Order: sequence, then structure tokens, then C-alpha cells
Amino acid sequence: MNQTVSLDRCEREIMAGKGQGLLGAIRIGKSLDIINDGNLWVQVGAKSFEAYVSNTHGFSRSTAYNMMSVARYFGPLLLEDPSLQTVDVTRLIRLLPLVTAENKDDLLRDAALIPDARGFENQIRNRKGKVATDDDHTHEFEPIPYEACVHCGLRRKIKV
Repeated sequence: MNQTVSLDRCEREIMAGKGQGLLGAIRIGKSLDIINDGNLWVQVGAKSFEAYVSNTHGFSRSTAYNMMSVARYFGPLLLEDPSLQTVDVTRLIRLLPLVTAENKDDLLRDAALIPDARGFENQIRNRKGKVATDDDHTHEFEPIPYEACVHCGLRRKIKV
């Protein structure tokens, strides 16, 4: 009985979180995490967690796991500091491969405080150890040869 109450509560949280932006995504992620960890999806006859989120809530597998990760890694920090709650969820999802226990606060601040998309992308490139497009360097472009289908126009890169 206790698991049924938990599943019902989690499903209400998910429904309430839809369309609520960042805080809604955190709410949904926490609830999905509870459902996945407790295998509560079995109660509705789903064959897997992925089938449950797809059939019950219309989320893809990757969307569900991304929301769970955002809630797990960034949720507590976002709930502590309302000034960071303006960040777009997609930025946090972009940062998930870079998250460690030591840098998650810095990553969250980057996502919230870098206003333009290009600056944010350059910051991600820097954190990955790549040269950012705005760093001082000489751009060296090389032509990439393509071939196109004469019937439909489909293009593909020529292997050299």
C-alpha cells in the first residue's frame, strides 16, 4: 500500500511539474528518480522504466534520465539560491557530461550568468579543453568536399 501511495504521489508531482519550467523539471526529475529507484513502474504493468515514462508521461528515455540528472546534480543548489532559477533547463542538460562534485556550483553559475548562447557554448568548449571560437587564434579553415545525389540532392561528405 505504501508503494502505491508513493507512485500516486510521484505521478501527481510529475503532472504538476509539466509546463513549469526549471522548477517543474526538478520536480519531475525527483519523482522519476523515486519511481525508477523503487521500481514503482512495475505496479502499472510496464515492462521497463523506459516503457513506463514513454507510455504514461510521453517522455523519451533520454529526456527522463536528463531530468533525473538535472534534479540530482543541480536541484539542491537551485533550490538554495533563487537568483539561479532563471537558467534554461537545456543549458543544464548540456552541462551534465561535465559535472563533478567539485565543479557543479561553477557550472551552474556559468549557465545562469552567461547571457548569450555563443558565450555559453565557448565556456563549454573551454571546460572541455577545446579552443573557444572567441579565443585569440588564427582561424584555419579547410574545405570539406561533398558530393550530391543528382536525383534528390542528398549531400554527403567525400571520404578522403
